[in-house]
Amino acid sequence: MPGGAQVAVRLSESRGAGGTRAAAVIAVATLAAVLLVFLPVGAGAAGQMWVARTLPMMKNFPGHSVSCSANGCVALTSECAPGGCGGLARVTPLGSSNAGVSWVKGTFPGSVGAPTYVACASAKACVATATQGPLGPGEHSVIVVTGNGGRSWTSHVETRYNLAGAACSSPTTCVALGDTIGSPTGEADTGLVTSNGGRTWAPIAFPARKMFVEAITCSAPVLCLAAGANTTATRGVIYRSIDAGRTWAPVRLPSKVRGLRTISCTGKSCIGTSAAYQVVVSRNGGTTWSLHAIAPRPAIQDASCMSASVCMMVGFSGTSPSSPAAEVSRNGGASWASQRLPHFTGRLTGVDCSRAFCVAIGVRVSYRGKTPTAEYPEVLTYQ
Repeated sequence: MPGGAQVAVRLSESRGAGGTRAAAVIAVATLAAVLLVFLPVGAGAAGQMWVARTLPMMKNFPGHSVSCSANGCVALTSECAPGGCGGLARVTPLGSSNAGVSWVKGTFPGSVGAPTYVACASAKACVATATQGPLGPGEHSVIVVTGNGGRSWTSHVETRYNLAGAACSSPTTCVALGDTIGSPTGEADTGLVTSNGGRTWAPIAFPARKMFVEAITCSAPVLCLAAGANTTATRGVIYRSIDAGRTWAPVRLPSKVRGLRTISCTGKSCIGTSAAYQVVVSRNGGTTWSLHAIAPRPAIQDASCMSASVCMMVGFSGTSPSSPAAEVSRNGGASWASQRLPHFTGRLTGVDCSRAFCVAIGVRVSYRGKTPTAEYPEVLTYQ
């Protein structure tokens, strides 16, 4: 996730077979990463449960973003000490081949940090954007790609654009969006596409000065959506591509939709959320959208759908300390109910769902009084 400024996006994630999503970076000063795996007994059935899985022991590397496709998942953790994150935060990637049950460390380019959210189009092929340091006049946007489930990554340095995020509609076809370096206002105006798994990237034109991009999602075989706010940050905006991100056109939204922060698709079932306690839902791949206002509730950071009816939102409630929160809808986002979670102090920052399971990523924080202290994660399992 990277997931922000208005063009610093969060990337995330596959939504069903071959789909991926990107979304905005949330900065958090935390101590250890936590993954929660949502395992459905049946689509939309009662008896669903969350199981807490600890990542390999990594002091001061909070969980950042996660993306899954089939049974493969890739997560990014980003270095951040209890006193705050400074400099170009190092990244440790993690990979799972069993739907998030167990994880192994990978390696990330040493000079690259501050990633956007990761997005996977298959169990092994994933992409993200990040920053290559050192920070300052010489820093550049980079696109990082893995073809082995997060164990190792290659990088493509981009000197012309500030890249906001990326997503893939297939293991070989991906798109990244951003703005041209030197742009006075920062609205999205350009992009890059690859058709060979990230070995080479070609520029594309994105409708200039129409929106601040906050989230990107793609779903197989050729659908991509970019969501955010208009240039005055007063209304939500979605642009849609039906050629894997090469060309884009605006989508009509209900008039009361405010700036969108997240978007994701599982097949043709798509969901977006705004900071104004709104949920927008599409059941036809983003062609038309319905708006659902939700009652004020814990701070929602991300959302994803398992099907046209079953969707999940994650976030947190309270501050210093905060508590994780998750809510489920079984009627396509029209109403939501709180989910029971394993207890820990911290927050959830991202979620990714396929039709078979969901994985949420977050951070566990330990406190001494009101002061956060660096401690290793605990294991919390709920079945």
